[in-house]
Amino acid sequence: MECFKYLYNQFVEAINSWNVDKIRAVSVMVYSNECYVYRGVKNFFEVSIGYIPCFGDSDVLDTDALIDREEVSVVVDPYEKEDIGAAKVWDWLHSIKVENIGFEDETQMYDDDLNYIGKGPNGYFELLMLVSDVMREIQSNGIVSQRFDKTPVIVHELNSAWYIEGATRNANPNGEADEFLDYLTNFFQYCKEL
Repeated sequence: MECFKYLYNQFVEAINSWNVDKIRAVSVMVYSNECYVYRGVKNFFEVSIGYIPCFGDSDVLDTDALIDREEVSVVVDPYEKEDIGAAKVWDWLHSIKVENIGFEDETQMYDDDLNYIGKGPNGYFELLMLVSDVMREIQSNGIVSQRFDKTPVIVHELNSAWYIEGATRNANPNGEADEFLDYLTNFFQYCKEL
């Protein structure tokens, strides 16, 4: 799969370029925004990889840490007319028969209790899971642990949706992100109780 291989190589290149000895997590963001237009499609996707730096002696990894991420490589950037990554994602989405890329049916976004149950704009969920599978392969091959010991990969977007936990869990086949996922579960449970 050409898109998988492209993302894999871009992510590994980014990880190997980081000039730090220790990080709290690898951060992979898959994001869509109506301002992102690629080949006439609104809500096209940005995929970026970075890391969450260590600050002092703290190894605490919580949701606030995602704000402090150091983005070092943009893999898919719809602002670039000739972006190779965007073209690879575009071709891959078409090859798996995703229709109306970027469109999200508002009638299927929320349940009766106003909980978000959608999968993002058409093609978003598929790309998120592909990115998660790519990072799983990278973790399985020891690319991250060779540089930073046992370090979690957090697959996320700017907001937290129901599928983010599954994507992050999938990207960490040896439980590297269990502590973060436990924190996330407890945080969301706390929010529901408020």
